[in-house]
Amino acid sequence: FRSLAGSLEKSCWKKILTVLSGGHPIVKMEDFLTRRDGGDLPIHLAASQLPLPDQQVICLVVTDLSQQKS
Repeated sequence: FRSLAGSLEKSCWKKILTVLSGGHPIVKMEDFLTRRDGGDLPIHLAASQLPLPDQQVICLVVTDLSQQKS
């Protein structure tokens, strides 16, 4: 098992975290996850902040694009 944090580039996380800082209400982008074998998995990411009182929570949807990109 690998964490999502270890599979994304730092630049991608910076964009996602702008949702928490109030910079953007939603962030959408295409990127790649690193597979266990070292290969790239094309993905689409959508991140938004959930409106929960006194908490900062991100909803992150990750979609596998490998069939669309092949």
